Amino acid sequence: MQGKLHRHYRDLQLEDEPLTAAAVKAAFLGIEREKTVSYSLLWLVNQHGVMMRKVLKPGTMKNYHATESYLRRFLVTRYKKGGYAAERVEL
Repeated sequence: MQGKLHRHYRDLQLEDEPLTAAAVKAAFLGIEREKTVSYSLLWLVNQHGVMMRKVLKPGTMKNYHATESYLRRFLVTRYKKGGYAAERVEL
């Protein structure tokens, strides 16, 4: 039984799923979790910029785009990829 739990735990790690006791239990019991939609941090920043384009003034939008490019460069430098799952951001 312990080996089966460990196998499900490793499977969740390989799938890059959140590792919680509830997730391991659900995998062990064969309960299908519904897939959640995962957004990247850059996607959320871009969507916010699209929504705020009509509200913010051009100078503010210029600063917003600069911040977006700094964030993109930071993510590529730090995490070696362009997107970072927004649910992993610690506040």
